[in-house]
Amino acid sequence: MVNAPSLFQGYGPQVAAVVTAAALLTPLEASIATLVSSIIALPVLAGTHAVFMLVAYLSLVLRTIEAYLAGYARVRKGYICMGIVAGGFDAVIATLVGVLYYGDDGIHTALSVFGLVTGIAVALTYKAWFEKGWIAGATSAFGVLVFLLSTAFYLSPIGVLGLLGAVASFIGGRQWASISTGVVISVLALAFSLHAVALNSSIYAYPFKPSSWTSGRWSVNSPVCGSTSNVFINTHDPERLRIVEKCVTIEGTVTGTPKLFEDGDYCFDLTGVNATGILSGGNTVLRNGHLHVEIQEDARNKLLYGALGGMVCRGDKIVVSGPLVVDTDHGMWAEIHPALNISLVERGSGPCIMVTGG
Repeated sequence: MVNAPSLFQGYGPQVAAVVTAAALLTPLEASIATLVSSIIALPVLAGTHAVFMLVAYLSLVLRTIEAYLAGYARVRKGYICMGIVAGGFDAVIATLVGVLYYGDDGIHTALSVFGLVTGIAVALTYKAWFEKGWIAGATSAFGVLVFLLSTAFYLSPIGVLGLLGAVASFIGGRQWASISTGVVISVLALAFSLHAVALNSSIYAYPFKPSSWTSGRWSVNSPVCGSTSNVFINTHDPERLRIVEKCVTIEGTVTGTPKLFEDGDYCFDLTGVNATGILSGGNTVLRNGHLHVEIQEDARNKLLYGALGGMVCRGDKIVVSGPLVVDTDHGMWAEIHPALNISLVERGSGPCIMVTGG
């Protein structure tokens, strides 16, 4: 139900679903099951504006092919090969589509290479289930689930131990000892990842929330951020954005040089953000641990000239309010988009970028 790769997971649950079909069914049955499930998902995705429809349509074809290839690999070479084929297919196709569609900016979709991790982990779970019994398989599945929920958008590094728990559940000569070890490791990984799990679960569940089916899905009503029925009314392709919190207020220092992008948005990054649980895994890996902020073209004059003298400078200490979102189309990083209120605390040393006229 997401339209771009999750950090450290590739396409995450989508790879897991394809591997599941390939593990339980014949290659032809797996491809048919994947196609049917994708068709069933289309109204959900379209009705909640949860995905680029181009991506949804491509998935109908590409996931069907992927499931058949993964199933064929299992029949010929076994479970591990099945996981490698599913994750590898995702990595190659997603990267090609991303680069062809976005150019050099499409490199962010190369994060789908981590789908190999998910594909192999889920494949090993089925190997454990069929070769060591359902208890070992269920324990391994629990570890994979902890990994998926704790490393998707918001990253809990210790959640990666869920993979270790999954592996521990079916290796070693003494089965009960290995299963017990896997359970303990996975439970500890979950216990220390509850914040990330809660945020990631909320984002994953977006298409299934009743509010996502209403016209007020993107409404904001706050004394600080103001009131609007659609905060993304002037945002291109809002399907890529998942709202984590509708109005947050963040203080930080501008790092790097602000930029004016082709769509007219004025953008900069903040360091020293004064809040926990704001930065996602994408911020850590792709934005050097900084929070991205975007002032949309329609609000540039109000925000830039109202509080900042028409410009933002490197080193400015500012307070920004707006929706906290995860951009699923660009590296899964969190950002304030759009910024709805800005105040200057202290002017920095520059360089400064001023927007004048149009």
